[in-house]
Amino acid sequence: MNLQETIIQLNELKLRGMSSSFEAMTSLPVQNRPSLEVAISKMVDAEVQDRRDRKTAMYLKISKLRYTALLEDVILGEVAVCSTDDIL
Repeated sequence: MNLQETIIQLNELKLRGMSSSFEAMTSLPVQNRPSLEVAISKMVDAEVQDRRDRKTAMYLKISKLRYTALLEDVILGEVAVCSTDDIL
């Protein structure tokens, strides 16, 4: 099985994070590629992060928030218990 077939199969299995991580690792020169254990660990971490990101994006999409606000946009007055530096 060649590398492109492996990437296609990972995408068919909906393992997009592993697929992108595997593709990035195979694009490295042979002497710079990680060992098997490190490569598998990186692929699993990439898959977990990808699933977490997609779940967060889905929840944000269906939440129908009215405003796009960031923590930096919060205005604290004089009577606030904490300061802006405490929040950030």
